[in-house]
Formats: sequence, structure tokens, C-alpha cells
Amino acid sequence: MRSRRQFIQPLAALALLSPWVCGAAESSAKKIIKLTFGIINYTDHTVYDVALNGRGYGLAPPYFGMVASMLLIPFETGGPQKVTWRHAATGDVVVGKNPLFIREEDMPRGGKSAPYMCIHIYPDASTELSYTAGEAPQPTARGIALLKAAGPQKGPALPLPLPPQ
Repeated sequence: MRSRRQFIQPLAALALLSPWVCGAAESSAKKIIKLTFGIINYTDHTVYDVALNGRGYGLAPPYFGMVASMLLIPFETGGPQKVTWRHAATGDVVVGKNPLFIREEDMPRGGKSAPYMCIHIYPDASTELSYTAGEAPQPTARGIALLKAAGPQKGPALPLPLPPQ
């Protein structure tokens, strides 16, 4: 027959380890970091009330319109992050069709200031994040192709520099 001690010891060890194990997994998944932030819009209409997880960050005009930088905004790493915005012509709320993940390992190192994170909004309601080491964001390769297809009367003067691959 098992003694009371033999029965309680494994349960006590499990009870002591459970919060530590769960807490370690939680703390490594999420962390608050501060980033300079911007939005680039590749659609043919202004987007406004752009929000990440319900927190609003502004608007961006059409055809490579970029919102002014917002400095050192706190963001939670991990994911998924949900992007929403309003269509200026209709007022409809659009939900980005793909989740985004803010991961520390994607942040560039060695910049003189905080990394710059940019949300890219595409005509098909998909979104993308890009990061630079403190410099203003650049259009993505997909964004450049959309701007070229729109023609010079719509977008900025082309050719735009391609972002590093």
C-alpha cells in the first residue's frame, strides 16, 4: 500500500511546475515593443480608420499613399494581428483577409532609431508587414507591380527603388 507521502509528492511537484511551465510559454509568446509606424495604401481609394487589433492609426491616400510616421507606438508581439480599415467611398469596414504577426526576430538590428514597421494594404484586401532599421518604409515588390499596372498618371513617379530581398 502506498504511503501518504508517496501519493502527495508527485502531485505537489506537478502543482509547482504547472504555473512555471505555462507562464514561460506565455511570456515568450508576447512582449510589448515600441516601433515607429506607417501605412502604405496600394488601392485606388483612400483608406481611413486603419486599425491593428482595434487600435486606430490613421489613414492613407490611394496609389502608394503613405500616412505620416507615428513614433514609438507600443505593439504586442505574437499574433495573429487583425487589420481593419474603412473604404473612403463607401464607408464600409474592410477586414484584412490574412492575419499578420509582429515577431521580434523579423525586426532589423543596428539602426540608429527604433525599427520602422509598415502595414501595406492591397486592393484584394490582403495586407503585409515590412520593417526597416529606422528609415522610411519602401514599397514592396508586389506594390511596385500594382503601381506600374495603374499607370504613371495614378501613382508616384516610377521607377521606385525595389526593397532589398
